[in-house]
Amino acid sequence: TPAPTTPAPITLTQELAFHEILPNPIAGVDDADGEYIVLSNPSSSAITLNGDYQLCRERGNRCTTLTGTVAANGGTFVACRNSNFYTNVCDIDINFGMSNAQPDTLELY
Repeated sequence: TPAPTTPAPITLTQELAFHEILPNPIAGVDDADGEYIVLSNPSSSAITLNGDYQLCRERGNRCTTLTGTVAANGGTFVACRNSNFYTNVCDIDINFGMSNAQPDTLELY
């Protein structure tokens, strides 16, 4: 039988992915303070947002233009509803809340 071969490494393209979404914070934390969305970069290159990406909530057609850089190899970008609540964690404030009771859709453009 032939010896097994090592497969070629997979190269990821520059894509952001939803990593974590908190639409309904724990009891005692207002939605207006505690909601956040974490995007991650699985690629091997940093992604410069430069206003080319938007994070949108379909219901109500609300969007926030993203700026900054997301580090390579699992780097994260945190969009918070209130960056003052999460000190030194948020990369940007989003200008919309998320629905806790009705179906809702988040989109990244």
